Amino acid sequence: MEGARDETAGPPAAPEEAEEPQGGLHTALTDRAFLSFVGLSLLLAIVTLQSSTILPLAITADGLRPTVYGSVVAYAGLLIVAGQLFVPKLIDRWRKGTTLAVANVFLGLGFACVALAADVPGYLLAATVWTVGSMLAAPPNAAVIAELSPEALRGRYQSVFYLIFPAASFIAPAAGGASLEFLGDWHWVICGGLGAVAAAGHLLIQPARERRVSAERERLEIPVAG
Repeated sequence: MEGARDETAGPPAAPEEAEEPQGGLHTALTDRAFLSFVGLSLLLAIVTLQSSTILPLAITADGLRPTVYGSVVAYAGLLIVAGQLFVPKLIDRWRKGTTLAVANVFLGLGFACVALAADVPGYLLAATVWTVGSMLAAPPNAAVIAELSPEALRGRYQSVFYLIFPAASFIAPAAGGASLEFLGDWHWVICGGLGAVAAAGHLLIQPARERRVSAERERLEIPVAG
């Protein structure tokens, strides 16, 4: 009979469950190459956040008006807007670890220059140097995360990486404030030293990371560029 229910038909098929990716946060948290990169990135973040946490205290201590800090931050922002037009093309052929090392040197040197700054031009010069470092660091950071993380676990790897920013937001003002209070301008020299340590670290871990990425590409039969 038309419209009658087909009694012989079985129950509707259940939708296929999505295949669960193998591994999880444990994989990211036990990946030595990735954690080495995360640790060095944490140093970079701690130094970078000096600009928004400790730098205003230094400017005030030099007897400058609060508007000077606003001018320095605005100037750094303008540099980033202009620099992003050509920085990616400039570093396109550089090795990622080398780029990150250079970025950390610029960043550390810029904050070390704050120790010598006492007027507006001095702070603008320091901001120029550390902003160059920030611009150089952004593209390779994203690329390294993508290279080291398995495709199915990319979100988990990114979640671990981005934990460095809340961690740095706690460490930078807490340690930086105490350091500035007890060490004075030597605080900024220490920031320069942290940049140098991070730069050396990126150069040290670069060969092993590149071998791993190359081996993974060969396993997936993806041709290596260049």
